[in-house]
Amino acid sequence: MSTRQIVAFLTYYTRYENFFAYGNQLYERADYDRLGIEAHTMTVNGYVREYLVHRPRSARRNAPVLFVWPGNSQTDKVFLDATQWWKVAQREGFVLVVVGEQYGVNSVSVSHRDSLQFFRQLRETVIARYDVDPTRFYSTGQSAGSSVTQNLAIAFPEYFAAVASTSFTAAPDAAGNVTLDGVSHPASNRPIPTYQIYGYGDLAFLEGTLWDSLDNQLDSWARYHLRVNQLTLADVVQEGRSGYRRRFQTWVGKRRGIPVVKLTKNLYRSHNTMAEECPLLWDFLKHYRCVPAPDGSVTRYHGHRRL
Repeated sequence: MSTRQIVAFLTYYTRYENFFAYGNQLYERADYDRLGIEAHTMTVNGYVREYLVHRPRSARRNAPVLFVWPGNSQTDKVFLDATQWWKVAQREGFVLVVVGEQYGVNSVSVSHRDSLQFFRQLRETVIARYDVDPTRFYSTGQSAGSSVTQNLAIAFPEYFAAVASTSFTAAPDAAGNVTLDGVSHPASNRPIPTYQIYGYGDLAFLEGTLWDSLDNQLDSWARYHLRVNQLTLADVVQEGRSGYRRRFQTWVGKRRGIPVVKLTKNLYRSHNTMAEECPLLWDFLKHYRCVPAPDGSVTRYHGHRRL
């Protein structure tokens, strides 16, 4: 066996979480050439930023778009492999856009910065280059990337038809603002369908459920989104457990029978997401559309039903 063959075999695989046994995931790496995954750059506020685009063969005209924000310290390429989002895109026929982090908080790490400006530029670029449906733009992310997604949803809900992310929630502070990359933005107090998945051993501010004695950021996130949807905690119902070894416990708040606030606790992981969660996120997102009006307002739909 040649050295080239050995390297090809070893680099075919990747692991995302190797610290906790329940989250230890072995995956195959995405073959960019075979899949047609594109790597592009653009300048955002003086910094060259990378992003990946995957438009699978299954994507038809007017395809929906999912913007993906990786967790802190994770590049776009690392997160693409770690989540296997490209497999969901292939199966479901949507365009995948994975944001590249740039700002270094230390010499061996990357993180998010200028996320609002980056998204605005990305949005216009994706519309210009690809045959996509702007009424079906969605956002997801993990940890710090979930923070970006959830804060954008609160401050600028008109940008997305719905959001669904993992392991980081957000809510307005006492002054009614949220902070995105160090910049304060007022909460819109307008509804947007939202879904959060977190782990049993996740960050401290996600500990517990919505019905325990703890009042943390998980509760604040739920209170905000329930309130703007004219719901209360009493409107949230528990669904049966699902997934491999029944690891997912889910609660849903519905408005006129349509899910608008959804929460799932993964009983078998710590902080890092796992690829099994990505189809759950997409199954929530894919039903929603957001149609803007000239005055800046939006009309939301779940399938053909108006929210």
